[in-house]
Amino acid sequence: MPNKRQTLTLDPNHDNLPPVTRRLFLGNTFRAPRIARYGYSFAGWYEDPACTRPLTDAQILAFEGPLYAGWTPWDDSEKAATDAFLKETREAKFITSRAPLYTPETFVPYYIKAIPLLFHVEASAQPVDDNVMQIVEEVRALRAKLQLAVPDPEQAVWYIWGDQMPEAANADRYDFYYQFDYPEFRPFLLPYLLPDQTAVKGNILVVAGGGFAQRYNQNEGYPIAEAFNRMGYNAFILQRRVAPWEPIDSSLDLQRSIRYLRHHAKQYGIGAIDHIAPVGFSGGGATIIGMIERCYGRITPDAIHKGYVPDEIDRLDGDCEAAMIVYGAFGTLHRGNPNVPSLFIVVGAKDDLAFHSTLEFTDSLGDDIVTELHVFADAKHGFGTGTGLGAQHPMQVTAGADEWLHLADRFLEVEFGLKPRFTDFVETK
Repeated sequence: MPNKRQTLTLDPNHDNLPPVTRRLFLGNTFRAPRIARYGYSFAGWYEDPACTRPLTDAQILAFEGPLYAGWTPWDDSEKAATDAFLKETREAKFITSRAPLYTPETFVPYYIKAIPLLFHVEASAQPVDDNVMQIVEEVRALRAKLQLAVPDPEQAVWYIWGDQMPEAANADRYDFYYQFDYPEFRPFLLPYLLPDQTAVKGNILVVAGGGFAQRYNQNEGYPIAEAFNRMGYNAFILQRRVAPWEPIDSSLDLQRSIRYLRHHAKQYGIGAIDHIAPVGFSGGGATIIGMIERCYGRITPDAIHKGYVPDEIDRLDGDCEAAMIVYGAFGTLHRGNPNVPSLFIVVGAKDDLAFHSTLEFTDSLGDDIVTELHVFADAKHGFGTGTGLGAQHPMQVTAGADEWLHLADRFLEVEFGLKPRFTDFVETK
């Protein structure tokens, strides 16, 4: 089948929910999207609301009308199993976003077992089966063995918003079923502060990828913070909002994080606070671009969400000196921001998702933005540092792809004024 664009109109067919339109880019294969509904299994797409005329994937491609979702109600045992699964995944979402709070010896086994459980959230809209329930039991047992590494967990987590948080007017109607986030989630920073703040080079805000659907901390969060620590930087992992919150909310969280660090620098004793740079992976890179485009300078969150009332932190400048975008440069950077930071951009030549987009994005920036682009020949999407959870859980990736960290260090040293941008050429004999 040749490549083409296809627009689908999907009607959830329950609770008077309105249809949604989804535009897909089709390659050689096509699978119709699935949707989730608590208490029911998704039974496919139909021509009619009564669900009497089912459509195959091939028929869907040729069908021009709306698609109606079919549903099969769970029985009591399916509902009980799924409720147990949802309860344990809720615990896992809370715990896995707070790795530094636990001892590595107890956290890593838990994390490794919990990740498949969390990925199941994205992979299926059906009631859980016996295999998933076995993982649930194993995760529950490992959770009971977790040991805290800090005396006061709440003091080790820096919540960036106060009593209110900017969000869409209809946020109270968000459906969190089979989404990565949960209603009580509030964005926060995990600080990785160096012991000697007088020698700190700068401060790095780490934004893990996962699109705008999840936070891929195991490869693009914790090991990244550790790597920048080793190179002499403070690091702060931003646990941003993802689905069902809007993508712009991730950018607002990043803008707030920059302002939060500036506001609390003296209280927390943060060194080199004049030097702040975010690094974002995939959707984290898109989060940075969204911030540069729409949440820059003195723009306050009420410009995006009208019901929000800015506080004193929101009045601070939200710009940064530099930004690092790792396989996350999508679209075109619109130039409303008069203070676009210097950009360090990384992508793999075998990245089917971001390679061509990265080249187009970089080409569109123009000569007035300091830009450094690095392409790694054999790397695919998602290489991170290749260390997973660091030394405790190594991962193998394309040889040499982690070299981008050293290149980023050199880039930041120049942009932060720690080293000259140019050196005189000296002829040697």
